[in-house]
Amino acid sequence: MEKHTGLGSNRSLDNRSEVLSVAKRYSQVACDYPNFSRADGCDLCDKNEFRLIAQRDRRGGPLDTVVCGHCGLVSHAKLPDRVELQAYYAAQYREQYHGQRTPRPHRVIRAWKAGQYYLKLLRPYLPAGGQVCEIGAGLGGNVKAFAMAGYRAWGIEPGHEYASYGRRYLQADIRLGQLEELPRQNDLDAVLLIHVIEHLRSPRTALEHIHGMLRPQGQLYVECPNLDVPHSAPHRCFHLAHVYNFTPETLVCLARRCGFRVQHELNSGGHVSLLLEKTASTSWHVEPRAADRTLQGLHRFSRWGYYSRFEYWAKRMHRDVTFLGHRIGASLRVRHLQQRLARDARLSSHRPADRANDAQPAPILAMPQS
Repeated sequence: MEKHTGLGSNRSLDNRSEVLSVAKRYSQVACDYPNFSRADGCDLCDKNEFRLIAQRDRRGGPLDTVVCGHCGLVSHAKLPDRVELQAYYAAQYREQYHGQRTPRPHRVIRAWKAGQYYLKLLRPYLPAGGQVCEIGAGLGGNVKAFAMAGYRAWGIEPGHEYASYGRRYLQADIRLGQLEELPRQNDLDAVLLIHVIEHLRSPRTALEHIHGMLRPQGQLYVECPNLDVPHSAPHRCFHLAHVYNFTPETLVCLARRCGFRVQHELNSGGHVSLLLEKTASTSWHVEPRAADRTLQGLHRFSRWGYYSRFEYWAKRMHRDVTFLGHRIGASLRVRHLQQRLARDARLSSHRPADRANDAQPAPILAMPQS
């Protein structure tokens, strides 16, 4: 049975005064949102009933952002061309987003720790030894963690430098490629889509493609920023690289349309974190006033109200301390990690069973040369 814990209502405000405060703030700005029309309809509901809600990105650069007036899905007003987007993620994204094309040691440590985190989070729900694929695998920290735990884990990554690093130094099965290049063979036990869906030109097309990759009742774990619990001040919500912005309500609705049901709602740092199960049903509907709920979430805090919260400063301090921990001695820790993984790979290659497994052909894309 599908678990319901308030995704339909999308939020629970703490008390009556907060409800009134949000309603007042929302009513003051809702009338200022002009109607907007574009060539592409909404990726979730196909309607063309947009309202322009922002014209700047989080760094102050020009970026028009719209909300679908029917279902509440937030996206760029002008969707990028598919070929243009592929080229951007293949060659420019890491440098523009992280200031680097090859990963610095502290990012390697973060990726490695993230892999341990997601393995612990998802292992109770996944079949032991199953085949797990990650879309947008980055350095391969998640792929390597699942592989070391006995899963047949591999991933694809569009960025050459990150994919090459993961193969060479983390000994992770990372292949250079795009989601649409993968065959839909209904044979995967699980797919990981972690902070990727917001970057895609068409999340619906992506979920439909993944549906065809999974075996019956296969699982998809999808995680993305939660627009309903903003991680940034109201004037810093929108990001050039995030083509879409989801609330729990809009992501669940999209998943149902693409043939998934919510198996578990997981707690992952305030993000939208859903473990989905493949089904034969594509039954879905949009709840009334969905767009109003999205906009009310955006205007829950004023700029001053956002920065004056104790929760904001506590989370920021925790984040800064964590990042500092990743940086301290990062180069030495990465060198030791690389040496250990290389040693393990050499030992594994001398085991007859492993050599036999290695001799089997790769099920998907041929691995490019580094």
